Amino acid sequence: MELTEKQLQAIEYYCGNNMVKLKQIAYPIFIKFGGITPKDYDDFYSEANKTVLGAVRIFDDSKGDDFEKFLKGCLSRKFKTLMTRRNRNKRIADRTCTSLDSPIGDENGITLSDVLPSGFDIELELAEEIGISSGSKMDKYLEKLSKRQRQVAGYLSDGYKPSEIKELLHISEKEYSDCMMAIRAYKNIKILL
Repeated sequence: MELTEKQLQAIEYYCGNNMVKLKQIAYPIFIKFGGITPKDYDDFYSEANKTVLGAVRIFDDSKGDDFEKFLKGCLSRKFKTLMTRRNRNKRIADRTCTSLDSPIGDENGITLSDVLPSGFDIELELAEEIGISSGSKMDKYLEKLSKRQRQVAGYLSDGYKPSEIKELLHISEKEYSDCMMAIRAYKNIKILL
């Protein structure tokens, strides 16, 4: 379908002069969605450019509507669709990964991490993190902690944030708080002093 002179003028108006007019319209629309970095602007302006062409082709000026208002609606729908797709892709779980905290078999809550050999030594890591020499004091301290509390302490020593630890261990805010109380409890820490 060949474009009319009026349609070509509309395209020139919005897309000419380095898309100044289109950018003035598109920027406030896509920025309200959030999560868009300046490096993404070119992608959104490119989509806005394509949207102008599509809007010009389907706009019916015989109804007395304003083209710019129509264009803004088209841009808003397009950007919403783009953001929905981006967010959906972020939420797709990697189905090939298996958590080390996954239970194996029907055996007494044994997890994959319990049976895999590891060179990771939580005692040494905690000793380095806290700044004390490892040995009997650290062993006594760790003996006072439950397995879950030792896992939380290990993740903390690796620099994980509390929200990440809760997600990795699949524990609630209360469970995390209880672990932290035990890790920081004077009756446990006094062994290290």
